[in-house]
Amino acid sequence: MAVTDDSKLSRLYKFFNTYGPERMNGLDASYFAGMSPAEQAEAWDFLMTGFPDSVDNITGLYLLNKMRAIEQFKLALDQPMPESEFPAEQRETEIDRLLMLRYVTNNDPDPRYIAMLANFAGSKFESVRTQFAQSLSNRNATPDNINALKGMIFTETERLPLASAILALMELHGVSSDPDDPEHRATYMSLRSSAPDDKLAAMNRLEAMRPLMGA
Repeated sequence: MAVTDDSKLSRLYKFFNTYGPERMNGLDASYFAGMSPAEQAEAWDFLMTGFPDSVDNITGLYLLNKMRAIEQFKLALDQPMPESEFPAEQRETEIDRLLMLRYVTNNDPDPRYIAMLANFAGSKFESVRTQFAQSLSNRNATPDNINALKGMIFTETERLPLASAILALMELHGVSSDPDDPEHRATYMSLRSSAPDDKLAAMNRLEAMRPLMGA
């Protein structure tokens, strides 16, 4: 379909043909604001093409129609995760799948999908492990997922996934990483310590503040 310059669809289509900062920033709700029902239907069909393999398409579907998108994500997640011999392709596949799981589990407590999250804590890709930690919330923080998060804190060697895991655990306990709060700062530094006993002591302090079901 030819899209005129004043169509609400034109900006969406242009997004997928750009490679600058706008593309890096990703889609947001403004791309779909004010679309007519016909434009929404066309945008949906456009984004559905190959969506399991595209963070942008996954995000766009979710922004366009959250509940309808979640049902599509579930159908995709019910299929075995594709495996690739190429690391870059495998990393992107895991990131795409984890994003769908994040959207699904933060809206629907279905244990089938929540249970899939913990598999990504042990990914060989740093960015995937980071995003696993960032995906946890009070909606999907089951015992298995919390224990996977704690396992990262004990074993992770890369800075970003370790920091993400620590911040996620603290936030689940209702504690922010406030550099101006000596107690919070001490807890964060203990969780970053190379000594397992320091990490365990910090986890016990967090548990005393606000118990979690995974402790």
